[in-house]
Amino acid sequence: MEDRQKYYQFYLILFVVSGVLAACSAAHGDVPRERAQQRALSDALSSQVEIGREVMSVDSHSSKRLGENASLNDYILFALEESSELKSAFAAYSAALQKSPQVSSLPDPTLNYGYFINEAQTRVGPQEQKVGFMQPIPWFGKLSLKGEIADSEAKAAFYAFLAKKNKLVTDLTSAYFELAYLKSASEITDANFGLLQRWEQVVTQKYRSQTGTQANLIKVQVELGKLEDKLKELKDLEAPLRARFNALLNRKSFLKVSVSENALAVSSNALRRRVTTLNQKILESNLEENNPELLFIDALIEAKKSGIELAYKNFYPDFGIGADYVFVGDRASAGSESGDDALLGMFSVTIPLYRSKYEAGLSQAKSEKRSAEEMKKAKTHALHSRLAKGIFDIKDSNRKIKLYQHTLVPKAEESLESTYTTFEAGESTFLDLLDAERVFLEFKLSLARAQADYQIANAELSALLGDFSSVQDNRTAEGVQ
Repeated sequence: MEDRQKYYQFYLILFVVSGVLAACSAAHGDVPRERAQQRALSDALSSQVEIGREVMSVDSHSSKRLGENASLNDYILFALEESSELKSAFAAYSAALQKSPQVSSLPDPTLNYGYFINEAQTRVGPQEQKVGFMQPIPWFGKLSLKGEIADSEAKAAFYAFLAKKNKLVTDLTSAYFELAYLKSASEITDANFGLLQRWEQVVTQKYRSQTGTQANLIKVQVELGKLEDKLKELKDLEAPLRARFNALLNRKSFLKVSVSENALAVSSNALRRRVTTLNQKILESNLEENNPELLFIDALIEAKKSGIELAYKNFYPDFGIGADYVFVGDRASAGSESGDDALLGMFSVTIPLYRSKYEAGLSQAKSEKRSAEEMKKAKTHALHSRLAKGIFDIKDSNRKIKLYQHTLVPKAEESLESTYTTFEAGESTFLDLLDAERVFLEFKLSLARAQADYQIANAELSALLGDFSSVQDNRTAEGVQ
């Protein structure tokens, strides 16, 4: 019966200590304001998780749709599904989300057991064994600050993931329109090559009938040789461009890439609408609010601020609370008090004696915060520079598209037709005809180059402004405004 009472007392003590620890844990959230901030941050991270999962759970059937008529949007969805780099970034973000519940929880309690090899004799009997329980409790606010740091680092990992996603979409768009330009340039050059071949036949017939000169025949053959070399160059260029595009899709480099016939076409209304939105001050404000690279640094700065607060709290002691239960054996001469067990309440406190290491930790935290702030300044200036360059590129390519599409190419084509007519009538030289053909070819190639540059610059600007944060919203990348 006495042994049973001893055990009941021991379990009662454990119950009381557990209640005290639960109360300490519940009171460990500092103040209601901090708990509200933690909940708000947790909700924000939860919404980010859903965005991240949306990106990483693209319909699996998208890969099956990469047939001969796959569009740029199909390729982008496929890349978001298959990119190893993007999967790695998302896994790093998912891992960062698991850190907060680890660092913001109380340290594990310790349970110790001691057996007296040489029993300590007391008035009521020998001490035979003891069981102890100790729960470390950090200084008030340390756990919540560690949780805030972990949450901010998780936010940073999320924005790093978004930045990689935006870069992937931009790189894929750029590679696609380089392939589109290559296809257009090859078609234009091939068409001009065919035109020169027909002229060669005309010049050859004139030379044989002694109505033309050998110099004209040599000139057209030289031009044919130059165009033939250009066609071979364009054909050889396709392999590295295709390999670059397929690498972004995380697939074999030799696989065929489908480029739509009108990939470079941009409507005048789309050009006009895009130019009207290029207000640099407004775009700079949008950039600072939405650019994932800047948001990544903002999250780091938040973490460093919490790190400074935590460094200050390291100057304060941590606590421990627990109990020891000592089992006392019977002693015949002790009378009615023989064998009464002993219960000790335990309380410990750490002494932050070596303050130099805490001062170094505080100095480190402040330096890390300054480093992050200076990093943001440098990144902001660099992004503003890229934004200004992007605005210029869009305006410049827009201007060139209008100039070549509505003025120079039609005029050059008209001039070529007119020169050919006068050449047949003997009113102009063959050199004039070749010059007119060369100008027409250059203008058509310049138009295609300007259209590709516009699409690429448009995608880069959209990435700077964080417009690719939604998976399905790839209209900008395809030139649809």
